[in-house]
Amino acid sequence: MKLACFESNKNTDEQNGSFIQALKIILARIKKVQLMYIPRITYLIIIALSLLIEVNGQSVDQENQINLGFFTQPEQEISGAITTVLGEELEKSPVSNLSQTFAGRFSGLISMETNGQPANSNVLTYIRGQSTINGQTPLFILDGVICSLKSIEFITPDEIESVSILKDASLTSIYGIWGGNGAIIINTKRGIMEKLKVTATIDQSFQQMTREPRFINSWEYATLQNEAWKNDGVTGNPPYSEKEIEAYKNGTDRDLFPNTNFYKLMFKPWAMMQRAGISTSAGNQFIKMFSNINFLHQGGQFIHDQSTFKPGEKIYDPKAGNNYQVNFRSNLDFKINSYLGGFIRLNGNVSRENVAGNTINQVVENSNSMIYSGLFYLPSTLYGPYTPIIADPDNPYKVSGGEVITNEYVDNPSYGLLNRFGFGKYTGTNIMAQTGLNTDLRFLLKGLTFGGRFAYETNSSGYHHIGAQFERWVRDNNSDVLGFTRIGEGTWDNKPLDYRARPGGTGYKLTLFSYRMNASVQLDYKNKFGDHEVSSMAYGYYQNYISDRTDGIYGFPYNRIFAGITAAWAFKNKYFMKADAAYSGSDQFSRGQRFTFTPSLSVGWILSKEDILSNVDWLNLLKIRASHGVTGNDNIGEGRFLYSDHFINGGAPLYIASLGYTITEYMNGNKSLTAEKIIKQNYGVDIRIMNDIMISIDYFRSWLNNMAANPIGLIPSFSGFKDGIIAPINAGVMKNHGIDLSLQYMRKIHPDWSVLIQGNLLWHKNEVIKAMELPMGADYAYQHRIEGYSYGQPFGYKIDYSKGPYFTSQEELKQVSYSFGTPRLGDFQYLNLNGDKTPDGKDIIDEKDMAPVGYPAVPRVGYGVSFGTNYKAFELVCLIQGTGLSSRQFHNSVGIDESLRGGIFSDIHLNAWTPERSEAESTITFPALSLQNSVSKQPNDFFTMRTSYVRIKCIELAYSLPESILKLMRSNEIRIALSAQNLFTWDFLQTTTIDPEVASLDAFQNYRVFNFGIKITF
Repeated sequence: MKLACFESNKNTDEQNGSFIQALKIILARIKKVQLMYIPRITYLIIIALSLLIEVNGQSVDQENQINLGFFTQPEQEISGAITTVLGEELEKSPVSNLSQTFAGRFSGLISMETNGQPANSNVLTYIRGQSTINGQTPLFILDGVICSLKSIEFITPDEIESVSILKDASLTSIYGIWGGNGAIIINTKRGIMEKLKVTATIDQSFQQMTREPRFINSWEYATLQNEAWKNDGVTGNPPYSEKEIEAYKNGTDRDLFPNTNFYKLMFKPWAMMQRAGISTSAGNQFIKMFSNINFLHQGGQFIHDQSTFKPGEKIYDPKAGNNYQVNFRSNLDFKINSYLGGFIRLNGNVSRENVAGNTINQVVENSNSMIYSGLFYLPSTLYGPYTPIIADPDNPYKVSGGEVITNEYVDNPSYGLLNRFGFGKYTGTNIMAQTGLNTDLRFLLKGLTFGGRFAYETNSSGYHHIGAQFERWVRDNNSDVLGFTRIGEGTWDNKPLDYRARPGGTGYKLTLFSYRMNASVQLDYKNKFGDHEVSSMAYGYYQNYISDRTDGIYGFPYNRIFAGITAAWAFKNKYFMKADAAYSGSDQFSRGQRFTFTPSLSVGWILSKEDILSNVDWLNLLKIRASHGVTGNDNIGEGRFLYSDHFINGGAPLYIASLGYTITEYMNGNKSLTAEKIIKQNYGVDIRIMNDIMISIDYFRSWLNNMAANPIGLIPSFSGFKDGIIAPINAGVMKNHGIDLSLQYMRKIHPDWSVLIQGNLLWHKNEVIKAMELPMGADYAYQHRIEGYSYGQPFGYKIDYSKGPYFTSQEELKQVSYSFGTPRLGDFQYLNLNGDKTPDGKDIIDEKDMAPVGYPAVPRVGYGVSFGTNYKAFELVCLIQGTGLSSRQFHNSVGIDESLRGGIFSDIHLNAWTPERSEAESTITFPALSLQNSVSKQPNDFFTMRTSYVRIKCIELAYSLPESILKLMRSNEIRIALSAQNLFTWDFLQTTTIDPEVASLDAFQNYRVFNFGIKITF
């Protein structure tokens, strides 16, 4: 409906007059409404919206619209910090979890894959580092709906149109208490207006760990054991005699002197993954459809052994690690008439995995991790994995032996867990359904639309276990005879049985269920008036969330509600301004503190469109951007209802006689607790030169003045409060700043040849200013462990490298006094940083000398560089990704600490300190070995290793078949590709057996993947 009309070329006075006339008409119509039934605030909103009206405006150009979660904005008008990658780029990574495709592709994003277990990898993501010590997970928005990470991971790149990273307050303040850590926006594909298009993909992948553990031969193990025994000063005979070591080495009798590689006995060097999918897309002016179904099979790597069972009868075969997944998606957009349309979207994933073991509280990841970690716990000098099998000559179906072998340090050896301890099935289901209507209200006001949606997300996990038990046997302490003794666990009626692993005894089922119910309404307005372009959006959003936890108050639902508004203005396509505000609340806080206001403002200016630069031919774009705003974070701890005092039944201190039970104070609440408010600023410049080179540089900073921190350090001990029962208070302060850079060079050298080079670099550094930390005494070299440092800064003893760094004489030992043990020859010499001494002049080394060592675990630097070229039908792409300025403490890690479980050795121990190596000035890579907790095995700057690395993250060579063949096959495209993920890695660790992103030898390392794929489009 037109309220007034005028030509866009009329003078300003005429335009203002028309606008005033239009406003009078609006107000006159409002007066006709029975205002007694309309709240005053609604009346004011109507007037405010009417001020945005310009009659007979022009339609807004919908091209190059960037999806920002709840709304879209033209690319050139965005004045905030954003990085967008198309789904076709993510398709080049042959992996099973979506987050594994992110590393190196997004500027401003740090990605850490801390466990590479196939189909169950664990990836941590940080947008521009850390701005708080509390919850740091980004917000995930899938097709306009706030969802969980579980519903993101199973999505295949084939389904994705684009993924965007929102990095500053101007783009995330609209999400209120959810936007403090940035947002990851995933937009899936829609149907297009063309005839039916079908795309099929088939992939065959071969997976291999990037780091294979160094197998320590039995004679090496025996030698290292003797070396540690000698260093520990234990009396008596060494663990292994020289004769025994020689017998292990020459291998003449592998029964008595074995060389058992438990890793190779139970773990395959390769795993296979197959994926097949089909997508369809079609549409006309009334309906558009996109659908996708994808099947994935992840093969297991564990080797199952049935040789100890009754011949001809397969009693137990879990095939642990085999995973089957089916993903499906259906996006339907429809138009009822020119004013009304809507959508129905359904996507989900069903996965089924075989698991072994019957631990009652395990999940799939734990089951496989328990088996994998156990591969390193038994030494190569141990006969195994089971006792010799002896057949009865009179009865071929009766055998004895086959008992699982272990030692005194390992309760559940991997062979028993994998083959004798029960089996089960894990079924995971992740479903999201959403529907909504959109109404074009141009009959009221041109450019005005209104819509609403309802979405339901559910995640369920079902476990079905059949338990079994097995006996544990140990090798007799006699190297001349192969004898074994049962240690008494896992027997029925205290009698051994011929068949130990038959299922039975216990059955166990568990179902965990969670859901998110979302409802939202949204009012949008977009229009042009001459050189002016305006857009605005107002929304309301509600989410009801039930977690899968069933313990106590954690079973209560979570409720979040928020509303917001954004308004953008552009003038002559070179001046831009956008204002956002949200008012959001959570039931995590008391009634008076539940809601938080998060406003932001951003501006942009394309200088290259100014007259002074318009004739500079080589400068295609020069744009500056700036933003300032507030974002929120309500994820401030594991506690629930932190504002309320919480008591639980049981425990110690208070007994109520009249009730007959005891109660324990679980939480002392804080009614003043509120969501954290993070102030963020961003200053950026975008430059495009000669249409080939694009550069974006951003400087960002954030400041958090009301960080939630635990005040226990400031509460006197006589108060009786203990750590963990005091709710946090908003008294912490933390800052973060950094530089975010991206560069792209794209050139068509020849009609058949083009090249693309693009890179990104992030440097950031945070500092905890205040965290309610009680300063240590004045005699400490460093009085704080948190305040004044980056979050997660490791502390340890500094080694005195000027003296060795190892003790090499008794005189040196006499000059020190360690509070945490007695140093030996070959142990580290630590610096006495506070200078304190004993009465007889010895340097005192204790926790007062601890100092900051290394860097936090989250890298301060992240980067990615990709090279791509197309020549006729060939395409080659290579992505190099890496991190810098990060470290981890490995002093208690398997593969580093040799004293664990009676002795676990790897490559780093082969050149440990010995008097002979010291005197010969040979290469020494480790302090003197010990099977005890020696003074060297403390947090120190040796065990705080640099985890920076460089990877060839992804490389793909593809060929598209020529048109002549396509015509014969009646196909539009056939593309054949060879690709690899994590091809090579270079790092700074002192060991070659641990991936720099993984903290321990006994965890699944990251995987190298080789893939062959075919994509056919009809």
